[in-house]
Amino acid sequence: MGREFFVSTHGEEGVGAYCYTPLPNKHDAKGVKMNRFLRLKDVCQLFGVSRYTIRNWVEKGEFPRPIKKGLFLRWPEDEIERLIERLKKNRQEVGL
Repeated sequence: MGREFFVSTHGEEGVGAYCYTPLPNKHDAKGVKMNRFLRLKDVCQLFGVSRYTIRNWVEKGEFPRPIKKGLFLRWPEDEIERLIERLKKNRQEVGL
């Protein structure tokens, strides 16, 4: 069973959020874990930002570099999951 990530454009997890549920771990015939790739549109929706923001984060080294094939950009799902987990661990209390 996959974990669900809720990311809101309002900065609150789970409120008006884009729901992201990773696929269950899949393996090929040799037992090697297969990885799913996320499109730019998916990554933008997941973080609630524009493609320009994602590009700026990549240029600043704050976001994983995409894999480029022709005109398409893709991010390995496991890299985005690790980034989300790291951000959750490193967040500080915000006084609102």
